[in-house]
Amino acid sequence: MNIQFSKAFEKQFERYDKKLQGKIYEAICKIPEGDIKQLKGNDVPPLF
Repeated sequence: MNIQFSKAFEKQFERYDKKLQGKIYEAICKIPEGDIKQLKGNDVPPLF
């Protein structure tokens, strides 16, 4: 699967710690499977 991210997203994404980056990337990869769930916790990034 080829996903293209905006430059603004990539810049913001790099600021998150590796654990949160992994959660976000995993959630994005599962979108085609129909598995869409809201991330929970105190470190949830803002939606654009």
